[in-house]
Amino acid sequence: MDKDAVLKTLNRIMELELAGVVRYTHYALMVYGYNRIPIVDWLRKQADEGLLHARQAGELVTWLGGHPSLGIGPSVRCWKKTAGRWRFMWHRWPPPPTWHKKAQRFLPPAARPFPS
Repeated sequence: MDKDAVLKTLNRIMELELAGVVRYTHYALMVYGYNRIPIVDWLRKQADEGLLHARQAGELVTWLGGHPSLGIGPSVRCWKKTAGRWRFMWHRWPPPPTWHKKAQRFLPPAARPFPS
């Protein structure tokens, strides 16, 4: 096993998950109007799930003897102001969940969440 490649991949996963936490939290604060409560609740749950994933990746990094990254992934602007209103562009977020399949190759077969 190439330990450096595994640590680099896990740190990248952690950074991307933390970027998602920041985005979902920001989007939850941006929602307004009628029926905002279920939308905000869903966005907050997504942020909580992303934080859980970041913690899990960070735990694997420290378990392998590495140092968790302090970085946060790139920030993509997914809001567009049109006619005085903010509109969420769903076609840009969330990114395809490809990291799960890439990361699972480093896990033992019994711990893999997705079939190969």
